[in-house]
Amino acid sequence: METNQHMSRKTLLGRAGLLLALVLIAGGLLAVTNQPGGPGSRGLTENAAPVVTTATCTVTITNPVPASVSCTVSNSNPSPGEVVTYTATPANGGTSPYTWAPTDASKCVAGTGNTKNCTFTTPGALYAMSVTASGTGNPSDTCPTITVKTPNAYIEAVPDRVAAGATVDVKWSANQISTCTVTRDGTSVWSTTLVSPATSIATTTLSPQPTINKQTTFAISCDGASASDTVIVNVVPEFEEF
Repeated sequence: METNQHMSRKTLLGRAGLLLALVLIAGGLLAVTNQPGGPGSRGLTENAAPVVTTATCTVTITNPVPASVSCTVSNSNPSPGEVVTYTATPANGGTSPYTWAPTDASKCVAGTGNTKNCTFTTPGALYAMSVTASGTGNPSDTCPTITVKTPNAYIEAVPDRVAAGATVDVKWSANQISTCTVTRDGTSVWSTTLVSPATSIATTTLSPQPTINKQTTFAISCDGASASDTVIVNVVPEFEEF
């Protein structure tokens, strides 16, 4: 009975040792080698060198994205005398310095930065601009065309000749403008600033109707006097009989 138990323990230990050896072989800690104990005999060697496999991979990049630049403006429809700012925005390797090519260089501040300020004063004039960036291929872009406003303003008083103490109807309108002020003998009686994209003032009436006791001048001035108009209301003189 003792012999059978001894043999069972021996068998279990042998199987456990085999399992441990297999685990160590799988982990690369042991390797199976021929041993000098006899032909075909095998043993275990510690710290066997792992097998390393190398490969070469070639990556080819085709059709790379070209360098580019885009141009924007702060206002493509400015009033005469308003400053317009051009801005160059590079991409994919486009960079400074920038070459600006305006229609009329005398209207613009010199420089090679990514912004360019220009002041256009001629009503109704058109101005073009292009920009070229540094970088592969020297990318360029055409900026939006600038169209300078042709502002106009009109004011009237009906009637424009009255007896002292009478009232008149004062009306005005304006187009292609941003801000306007109406005055009576130099004192402001009405003003407005339009919100983009609005550029015109419909016919507007001064309320209440002003009373006229002497010669009176009504005027409208828009965008720094780039558009203006004036009307004078006269008082009819009173005649006394002799």
